[in-house]
Amino acid sequence: MSRGGVELETRIATKLPAVSLSQDALRQLLLNLLLNATEVTPEGGCVALSIDWSERDVNHLELRIVDGGPGVDPNAVAQLFEPFWTTRDEGVGGLGLAICKQIVEEAGGTIEVHNTRAGGACFRVGLKIAS
Repeated sequence: MSRGGVELETRIATKLPAVSLSQDALRQLLLNLLLNATEVTPEGGCVALSIDWSERDVNHLELRIVDGGPGVDPNAVAQLFEPFWTTRDEGVGGLGLAICKQIVEEAGGTIEVHNTRAGGACFRVGLKIAS
């Protein structure tokens, strides 16, 4: 799949259980993270989405979105999930990642970001498996 000249690569494990998140909340989470990833990835680049069992906790699934952008400034990581904080030049927005954090935390999950060796950013979301 391609959007704005950016390829979307998906790797989703089979037979995954349901998570403690509504379909609408999961849709909003994925939409926000994927839109951010495609916006920072240059044309011809790739965004990768993977969903699999968590290596950290058997009661969670792990969702990863890796972009082909410049990565996250280490000084900005602490502010990244704050409402209305943005790195965009036009200064609009700044709610997408704050909404993602709220969705994930309300469902008992975790969200974090780190830079990859290739230079992009990786958003890792741990989602609690529904009981």
